[in-house]
Amino acid sequence: MRKRGPRSFQVRVEPFPAKTFPTKKAAKAYELELFLRRAQGDRYVDETRTLGEEIDAWLQRHQAMSGTRERTAEFYERSAKIWNPFRSTRVSALRRAPVEDFIGRRASDHPRSAQNELEFLKRVLKDARGRDQRVDEGVLSIPPVKARARGTSVECRATV
Repeated sequence: MRKRGPRSFQVRVEPFPAKTFPTKKAAKAYELELFLRRAQGDRYVDETRTLGEEIDAWLQRHQAMSGTRERTAEFYERSAKIWNPFRSTRVSALRRAPVEDFIGRRASDHPRSAQNELEFLKRVLKDARGRDQRVDEGVLSIPPVKARARGTSVECRATV
């Protein structure tokens, strides 16, 4: 840590980028966190976030970085709304049984929507895992919802 000006303290810990803080106390706390991260390596896990925070962050990053069309953004936002009952749950505390029961109830009325919403949740959780959040593998291993196209039944499907 070094003083850069009257109210500016810069923290540099390899391999992390340098960051500047307005107080020495904040700079020292960040420096200690970086030392801990470096010492723990792959075992380090960031402070856990809620599912709502992860969904909002994913939507924002996806919109900014992928340049999706407006209709695609609406589709993802619609898929995100269904997970409102779980928004306050910590990502690390999210378990397979409640999620699977929830999506199962949803699939009984709206199978295609449930399929899309489960895929969206898994996408967000895989991204969160890549950003150093603990994610229960059981949630990611929930089998996909089976949905048929409208107007088709088992008897009338053509075989090729």
